[in-house]
Amino acid sequence: MKALVAVVSEDSEFLDRTTLVLEKTGYLMVPFLDSRKALQAFESIKFDILIAAVVLGSSNGFVFAEQAHKLCPDLQVLLASRLAQKAASLFSGSPAFLNYAFTAENFARQVNALLPVSDRTRDTLDDVRCYLQEHSLC
Repeated sequence: MKALVAVVSEDSEFLDRTTLVLEKTGYLMVPFLDSRKALQAFESIKFDILIAAVVLGSSNGFVFAEQAHKLCPDLQVLLASRLAQKAASLFSGSPAFLNYAFTAENFARQVNALLPVSDRTRDTLDDVRCYLQEHSLC
């Protein structure tokens, strides 16, 4: 089964693009416009991959990724920025960076490189969505 991916950004177009591309390749996607609600979801749901914007209104992608990683120690992180190449050069050994102006093929390849297909048993996407809706997290 493919990995469960949380995407956190206040840019709804970015959320739509990333979700569409990765759902087509079989990933289980959970988009969040609100980083606080996303962090609440991390308390109960063990995501495999986090894709977060570097700039978030209530936080920033680095702080958010650190908080999410404390809740999910095996979490793989991909930070998205309009200046991804510059950010990557400033932070060697840090999370991978995604440029907002990505192609679907390159984006899918970059996410695939983060985490191999997991054969762990996990909740179905419907179960996850139901939990998020019940707790008003999306």
